[in-house]
Amino acid sequence: MSKKYIKDLPSVAEKVKELDAELLLLAYKPVKGDFENVIAPDLVFEIAKRLYKNGLKIAIDGPCLGLCLAAKRFCDVHSNGDVSVCSFVRAPIGNLTQKAFEYLWRGRPKTIACPYFKMRRNCEE
Repeated sequence: MSKKYIKDLPSVAEKVKELDAELLLLAYKPVKGDFENVIAPDLVFEIAKRLYKNGLKIAIDGPCLGLCLAAKRFCDVHSNGDVSVCSFVRAPIGNLTQKAFEYLWRGRPKTIACPYFKMRRNCEE
């Protein structure tokens, strides 16, 4: 979610409800330090609660709530089959064309330094 696109949320939510789908709120991850468009985690949570009370099925990306789920409940699969523990940590832990996902996931690092939160803190100082 980005402050820039929050104005579109009501129409997106309406379409999601119409389709009986789930609305996934993804964290806005600025590429070039554009942190003024990041929405505060408490506001994201309030928006999610309001949408849920209006009958929408909601899923929330960890960074939206200030949580890093990389290597815990999240991974990124590249178009060539490489698997990374996060979309910000591009170093692959293996490739799906060579090894089964279960094998790669079991061998992943259990903790990582979150580059998103580090970058965010640096931009807020």
